[in-house]
Amino acid sequence: MRRKYKLIIAVLILFLSIGFAYLTANLDITGTIAFRENTWDVHLDNIVVEEDSTDAPIPTINNSKDTVTFTVSLTRPGDYYEFYVDVVNAGTMDATLDSTMKTTLTGNYLTNLNYDVTYFSDRAITNGDLLRAGTKERIKVRVEYKYDLDSYTQLSDLNLFFKVNYVKTDTHSSTYNSKVWNFDSKGEEDTFTVPKTGTYKLEVWGAQGGTVENTYGIIGGYGGYSTGTINLTKDNNIYINVGTPGIFFDRTRAMVMKGGYNGGGPSKNGKTTSSLNESFASGGGATHIATSSGLLSNKSSSASDVIIVAGGGGGSAIDYSVLSLKNNGGSGGGYIGCPGERNGNNEALAYGGRQSYYANAGYEGNSGLFGQGGTYDTGTTQKGPGGGGGFYGGGTSGGYAHSAGGGSGYIGNTNLSNKIMYCYNCQESTEEANETHIKTRSTTNVSETPTSNYAKSGHGYARITLID
Repeated sequence: MRRKYKLIIAVLILFLSIGFAYLTANLDITGTIAFRENTWDVHLDNIVVEEDSTDAPIPTINNSKDTVTFTVSLTRPGDYYEFYVDVVNAGTMDATLDSTMKTTLTGNYLTNLNYDVTYFSDRAITNGDLLRAGTKERIKVRVEYKYDLDSYTQLSDLNLFFKVNYVKTDTHSSTYNSKVWNFDSKGEEDTFTVPKTGTYKLEVWGAQGGTVENTYGIIGGYGGYSTGTINLTKDNNIYINVGTPGIFFDRTRAMVMKGGYNGGGPSKNGKTTSSLNESFASGGGATHIATSSGLLSNKSSSASDVIIVAGGGGGSAIDYSVLSLKNNGGSGGGYIGCPGERNGNNEALAYGGRQSYYANAGYEGNSGLFGQGGTYDTGTTQKGPGGGGGFYGGGTSGGYAHSAGGGSGYIGNTNLSNKIMYCYNCQESTEEANETHIKTRSTTNVSETPTSNYAKSGHGYARITLID
């Protein structure tokens, strides 16, 4: 009997030994599983001072990297100091904005100054805003001596601060959505690393052209909207450049206004010896997504790396000596951007950008180019507005308060499906043979908030949505 038990025990030991050896072999084959610990790293970084700001020491970031302090002196109405700072989420966890703080102005400072902190696109900073892991937002800080004061005094050595506080995101909250990625304008390129292989919807909105002065109701052309779906592969990168608006005329600014980021054409204002005369705004930038890095103007119209483009609007114009001479900019987007407006002179018409060649220029203006809106004639004393950026930029006219054309959109990439473009009061496509690549619909719907199938006022925008 004992020999029987001994035999059973021996057999059990043998099976256990074989099982353990088998398990060990399997562990050796499959390797060791490593669990990566989540990291938390949200901080301020990369201060850039706006080039037209009054001279002042560079702002500083504290050791905790959550507060910016700066000192500035403003001499007279119209003086301003503006800088940008990035809030970077370098960790592996999404973050939510819990609170912000900034210096509270009182007394004479409150009466004479505007102190604003917004995102770069002028969008309000709001508690609860989401900052995804591996992304950043650009914040704009601006303190300005109000320009419409009857009397003033120099304001010296203003000590100001701005602070942000982020907390870990509750992934079960209604604001969390791992399938949608939004890209606001920040004047530089964004990189999107594809998180999983699948079908993605791309949406892009171009930026508005510059508005001369709201007092006279003259506005820059609106940005267009383009959309389509595309199959993307995990870990591949695509590159997003979101356009910024053209610069409206401001009596305190220099005579030449730079165009919006990503191809907006610059503008130049006229001036007499004693007073301002003709005024022109610059063009809005295009928004595009590509498989290679760089501005649209640095690419080629025949290159397959450009996936999708939404055109920017052309700059507006006015003649202060004859206020009846005033024109809105041509809106961007679609397969043909809208032309600028003119004052009864056909040769002055500045056309919108097209799909395969530049837009014609008007009187003493310049044509738009691939990825770049037209400019005033830099070789003469002529002045004029800036054309909208786009696949091909809008043209421009010189003098007589003629406005500029908008840039074209683009959905011609053969990898795009379910694609269409919308633009404000624009020419719709009717060529059935090419309808797949130039499909354009006109709309009178406009929104500053990025909305599907709407033209865009203000800054450009981009959105990527995982749909499969």
